[in-house]
Amino acid sequence: MKNLIFNWKKKTAGRNSSGSITAFHRGGSPLRRNFRKIDMKRLSDTNSGGIIETIEYDPNRSANIARIRWVTCYTPKEETSYRFSYIIAFEGAKKGYKINNNNTTIGSWKPLQDIPIGTRIYNIETNFGEGAKYCRAAGSSAELIDKIEESNLAIVRLASGLQKSIHLQCRATIGRAMLPDIQQLKKAGQNRLLGRRPIVRGVAMNPIDHPHGGRTKGGRPSVSPWGKLTKSPRKKKKIK
Repeated sequence: MKNLIFNWKKKTAGRNSSGSITAFHRGGSPLRRNFRKIDMKRLSDTNSGGIIETIEYDPNRSANIARIRWVTCYTPKEETSYRFSYIIAFEGAKKGYKINNNNTTIGSWKPLQDIPIGTRIYNIETNFGEGAKYCRAAGSSAELIDKIEESNLAIVRLASGLQKSIHLQCRATIGRAMLPDIQQLKKAGQNRLLGRRPIVRGVAMNPIDHPHGGRTKGGRPSVSPWGKLTKSPRKKKKIK
């Protein structure tokens, strides 16, 4: 399985190529984590199906991952050949579970046009062939609520309530992303090991660093460092 685990992640500490901070409160972790190659396009899937060999922890994501052994060649006279891949594990996955994309069962990777309305799905493609983009975090899922055959579109309701229109040829995995046992942080140092730096309050900064900074308090509503209102109502449309 060495071809599925490698170390190429470059630590940027939230900086871009010019050194400016683009992702705040990131960096400083001394840990060196190997990257697991997750098959978001399910290119290793075969018609013969696959079997879950192990459920593993992935330090680079919140959900667990499953190592699948896919049957690539099976004849009575020849030896059976296999190939392996990692996928984001689904709720209910366990060692020995068989995955077959020809059936509409949990763990199957199918086009939206072949999935019944009302099914919970995760690992959802937004453009055909690009791989899964939505609902990849632990415990996340969406619901297929409608199909518009004339426009070749499927309406998917995300966990936020946002309704997305996606082409019927795009694929998704039936089920829900596995939610591992969440361990509470026992000390602040565990956050630092995860690469999360402290979040400083705006009122504790200087006026040049934040609109709330300086000794003079009040006089304006709560805003972000760029002056945008933080307590304003949601302005994003529910249908997109």
